[in-house]
Amino acid sequence: MQTASTRQDSRLARLGTFVCERLLDFLTPRRIWSYPLVSLVVLVVVAAYDRVSGTGLINGISGPFGGDFLSFYTGGAFVRTGHADKLIDPEAQHAFQQLLLGVPTSSVSVWVSPPYFAYLFAPLSLLPYRAAFALFVVLSALALFATLRVFTRDLYPKSSALRLCFVALQYYPTLEWLLNGQMTGLWLTLYFWVFLLLRRGRDGGAGLALGLLVCKPQLALGIAAALLGARRFRALFAALLSGGAFVGLGFATLPYAMFAYAEHGQSLVSLVRDRGYNTAGLHGSFEFATLLFDGASPRLALVAGVCLTLLLLFVLGAAWARTDWRPGTRAFDLRMAATFALAVIASPHLYNYDLMLLMLPLFVSAARLSGARGLPLDGGPLLCATALVWALGLLGPALSVAQQALSTRLLGFSSALQLGFLAVALWTQLAWKASLAELET
Repeated sequence: MQTASTRQDSRLARLGTFVCERLLDFLTPRRIWSYPLVSLVVLVVVAAYDRVSGTGLINGISGPFGGDFLSFYTGGAFVRTGHADKLIDPEAQHAFQQLLLGVPTSSVSVWVSPPYFAYLFAPLSLLPYRAAFALFVVLSALALFATLRVFTRDLYPKSSALRLCFVALQYYPTLEWLLNGQMTGLWLTLYFWVFLLLRRGRDGGAGLALGLLVCKPQLALGIAAALLGARRFRALFAALLSGGAFVGLGFATLPYAMFAYAEHGQSLVSLVRDRGYNTAGLHGSFEFATLLFDGASPRLALVAGVCLTLLLLFVLGAAWARTDWRPGTRAFDLRMAATFALAVIASPHLYNYDLMLLMLPLFVSAARLSGARGLPLDGGPLLCATALVWALGLLGPALSVAQQALSTRLLGFSSALQLGFLAVALWTQLAWKASLAELET
């Protein structure tokens, strides 16, 4: 005999089945490949209008040309000219940037990275700003392209580096990386090399590459947790060596700036929780909680954010602690894809352009799970999850802004559920499940 509750559960189950079936019917491989291309064309047209409608180094819509590269150029110039102590001085940076742009601006692109990272941009600061931006983007793109050639040779011989670049360009965070002069292309290059070297059994080299992420250490946490769980101590030791070398360089040559950076670290956390900051584009584990709870209770948001970050790191370590390490197998590659995807959102701080790092797990899964008609991820739950990740890379921040506005009106405080974070978590679960299927076969 059915109760009202069981009848309701049955209706919900049928509704869920109906929605999934219709979604699978709608998300055909042709549509999956067509819609991102259409959005790319539209976004490129908007970006071109933004630039040509601007004046000098100020774009017509988005503000200063080069976006976040402005802070990198500023940091490089300060270190090169002996003013590293001003890397924590927003007013000095604002004055420098206004002089550089040639017009008064109300905003400042603040340097938020470790001081030793500024050495990378010191040579670029010798060039005029436009030339430095162009050279930086070209060099980053060439490094990534060269790495993709190695990746396709090792794992994806049916494709080519050019094709993968074209696919990646249709993912909005990739376009954000290019337009904002961000470092994500180089971080993705390091991610690829960590993966490639691990599957070749070269743990030491993989660790050295991982240690270079000390310039943005939150991106290394998830991978380090997985290596710890898998007991890959050689890789972890190598990561400590290369990462420690950078930190040692900082303290040896920029001691005041290093101590000041450590002392003012809390202000960087406060920055990304400030209402004036574009919090809707944040996707990190800690920020998932702050987006959801900060408006109601900052203390609850802090506790929930720390717990969520630690939970994801524990999951990564525990999963590999129960898994055999068999590099080069299909199951290993799929588990690594799931690991890198979860490691991305396990980062406490992650902005929308950093979602470009998901190109590694997406390309790995596409290489290992080609469908019956030869198309990557041809039909199935992982294809749907991939489409969801792809769509929310563009629409996620806008949906968060809408939630913030609606919750403020209805509840009196801002609250948003970062759907992009949940989509990546779902994708991770499905990729790990696919790896288990490979082990069974």
